[in-house]
Amino acid sequence: MNNMRPSTGISRRRRSAIGAAATFKRRRTNNYYHYRREDLAFFVFCCCIFAIPMKALMDWIVSQTFSPATVEVKQHSYTEEGLIINGDPKCVKTKSSIGSPFGRAADNLQLGPCAYFFEEKQAPPGGWLHDIDYFFDRPGQQLEAKEQCYLDCLRGLAEDEITPSFLIRAAQMKLPKVVQTLMDDYGMDPLYKVKSTDGIPRLNAVQEAVHGGYPVVLKTLTRGNIKLVIDNYGRTVEDYITMRASPIRPFHALKYFGIKVPETNLSPLIAFNDTEFEKLEERQGWTSNTAYPHQYDNTCDIDVVNGLSREEFYREYLLPGRPVLIRDQAADGELQAFSKKYWQTTTDFHPSSKHKVGPTAYPSLTDQKACDTKLSISEMENATECPTMPGIPMVHARHPTNRDLELLYPATNGEVINPTHSWAKLTEFFHVHSHRKNHMQLFWGGDGSGATFHWHLSAFNILYAGLKEWRLAPPLFRGFTGMPASKVQLDASFSLKCTQKPGDLLWFPDYWGHMTINHRFSIGAAIIHGGYRNLNVDPEMRARDDALHNTASERETTETLVPRHEEQASAKTEAEVPDFFFVHINKCGGSSMISMLNERCPGQWRNEKWSSPALLRTFHCSAQCWIDRWGGKAWNDQYSFAIVRHPLARAVSNFFFLIDQCSKKRSKICEERAIEACH
Repeated sequence: MNNMRPSTGISRRRRSAIGAAATFKRRRTNNYYHYRREDLAFFVFCCCIFAIPMKALMDWIVSQTFSPATVEVKQHSYTEEGLIINGDPKCVKTKSSIGSPFGRAADNLQLGPCAYFFEEKQAPPGGWLHDIDYFFDRPGQQLEAKEQCYLDCLRGLAEDEITPSFLIRAAQMKLPKVVQTLMDDYGMDPLYKVKSTDGIPRLNAVQEAVHGGYPVVLKTLTRGNIKLVIDNYGRTVEDYITMRASPIRPFHALKYFGIKVPETNLSPLIAFNDTEFEKLEERQGWTSNTAYPHQYDNTCDIDVVNGLSREEFYREYLLPGRPVLIRDQAADGELQAFSKKYWQTTTDFHPSSKHKVGPTAYPSLTDQKACDTKLSISEMENATECPTMPGIPMVHARHPTNRDLELLYPATNGEVINPTHSWAKLTEFFHVHSHRKNHMQLFWGGDGSGATFHWHLSAFNILYAGLKEWRLAPPLFRGFTGMPASKVQLDASFSLKCTQKPGDLLWFPDYWGHMTINHRFSIGAAIIHGGYRNLNVDPEMRARDDALHNTASERETTETLVPRHEEQASAKTEAEVPDFFFVHINKCGGSSMISMLNERCPGQWRNEKWSSPALLRTFHCSAQCWIDRWGGKAWNDQYSFAIVRHPLARAVSNFFFLIDQCSKKRSKICEERAIEACH
């Protein structure tokens, strides 16, 4: 059965290809990029002497300094670890994780040693104040250039540089052409995933495509098979797509998969008691006035639950990549630490204390400025406008200091993640035991203010006072804007909404776009944790896995990959290649097959062992094992056929096997199966 695909989808790149790549690399270094630092310094000196315009000088420097010899931009230096691919300075092959010399780059844009500097955000055509920079909808040829970079880099990689996790990364990064290449030319398995070392399940490539809401990548990985089972709960692609708030939005489900999902697949909201809410507001003491009325229709676009166990969270939300809101996670004592009455007892958070505010939480991220006048908490509570920014509600955001946290969490001396606090879910779900290793934010804002549309790694968000409206968008539609939250209009076809009241904890997965609008003065906090989709797992630790997720669907290996259509350089001559390759599938009667081959084809069956680098042998040899031994060409040239053992023959064989064991007085086997021993 030599036309079988390798069970793990793993193969090796032929050495001749590696040699060619190395030769190309040397030629490139010797013939093209031969400028040295001394040459550049001398030229700069001459330019200064002869007063060459600075712009012309800088253009030349940029065009000539991106070389294998030296690249220095914004303190990033790349030697051979930063080889430029095909002359595109944004496309680099590196041996380690590197940042972008062109500003803050998205942190998920490295595929093995291949990196493309694709800015996390860039000013949209209409400007930050009037437009949204959608990450996957930028003008020009940026997306095409990015994917071509990875394709070009992939072709030049050596055998030890390609790993099975490449397919997962390509799915994470929305690279459909790379995904197609890795599957067709490298035989990669879309259901392979890196095993967890911490009990938090990792995702396979298909789940990653759903996670991102990438329909083209998902269809490529599954070849359009919506009945493909993709997790150890027996759920299919179709099951994931039809879940409420699935990242694959209804219009894409219909267009790419023919699945009709209701546009308003709403969750019956676990309604909060209006009377209890009013009593809480009264106890907290903050104003409930709002000029931005909000309709409570007891529905929500995402799931709203009263409680959530670790196993339920993994199964229903982490694996399918869906946000969730958990009701009433903060106890009354925690909420009262954010009341007006309590804040009046402090200095730092006294309602009369003044703080830096702006039209968005972090105005500098979108090339804006904060209000030039500090506003007191009382002024923000009463929706006081910034004198230089009329008509724009103000918001304050900060990374709390230890002193801040000691004041806000007095019961635990400032330790935020405590079993008695709403943040306990961070420990339960992600083993996070301290906020100090994560990005915590504290924010408050007046009526109509909020966090404008942006994205980052997954986060938990708690509301302590007020009322907050959420708008969320799957990673495919993530973006940045500088518009105030109240001015942002997201398309209802892809965005989701939900209302958060004090005590509610909301979680969203990595890279979901999100924004909030406060419907009265509100106070909240967030902890960005992320990292649950990290693929950099120590190979020696991969054997450790949470029992729940240690299933046959998790394809794990540490081998490298190579195009199946390429001939192995180490392939033997035609005279040396065996007459047939027999793939011995364990527990399928293969030993009897080998006996038959020895009897019927004397001298043609070879019982061999070899090291490559692990010790391998022909007995139980897989398809990949044969390719590794004799090369891809020999494997592809062999005639394909199958030998199937008669089921009755196996039963008879097993009977005589047991009799033989009993004759050797292995009494346990005989007693268990009531077989008389032969003497």
